[in-house]
Amino acid sequence: MSNIARGGYRKDLKQYFRSKMEANIARYYTYIGINWFYEPREYKFEKIKRGTRYYKPDFYLAAPE
Repeated sequence: MSNIARGGYRKDLKQYFRSKMEANIARYYTYIGINWFYEPREYKFEKIKRGTRYYKPDFYLAAPE
């Protein structure tokens, strides 16, 4: 078994995902009825001078109506 993430377009979700695990999480959210958005936004940390300055959450979960 390979540890390499298999990114690609998932026909059933009509969405590109960076890994199989992310696609499976999206399938689960859909199954239990949670509205989700994949990588909708990127956050920049202005005060960080070195290293990772940006963060992009994998999912945004919409509040239930």
